[in-house]
Amino acid sequence: MRRKYALLLILLAGWSASCRKEQNEVNLSGGAVAPSAQSVAENPNTAPGTEFVASPNPAPVVPGADRGQTTLSWKTKSTAYIEIHVDRPDGPLFCKGASSGSCQTGNWVTGGQVFFLQNSAAANPTDASATLAAVTVGIK
Repeated sequence: MRRKYALLLILLAGWSASCRKEQNEVNLSGGAVAPSAQSVAENPNTAPGTEFVASPNPAPVVPGADRGQTTLSWKTKSTAYIEIHVDRPDGPLFCKGASSGSCQTGNWVTGGQVFFLQNSAAANPTDASATLAAVTVGIK
């Protein structure tokens, strides 16, 4: 289990540096971030004015592997800055950004992986009380 987290931390460190986004870079396709029915159903405790989705979800599996890749997109009125953590609110940091944006994962997402959108302006951004939303990503 520790090897799995160590590998994940190494992968996340490389991807995190490339995932810093500015507010005006939300959704490069030019449209609004729309929550999927699945993400809304999974997140009944999502903060008001917050959308957090993974697309595609489920993530397609890389040929010959058991992991996939997805893009996480968010928009919130609850804070000016966010953090995204993997597996739990105080899990490995994946991405940081402004109140809206997106970050693409590498080919390391496993089925059932949960991403937590955290309020980085909170006194303790990795506390469960700072969670704005969460999304579970499947693989196919």
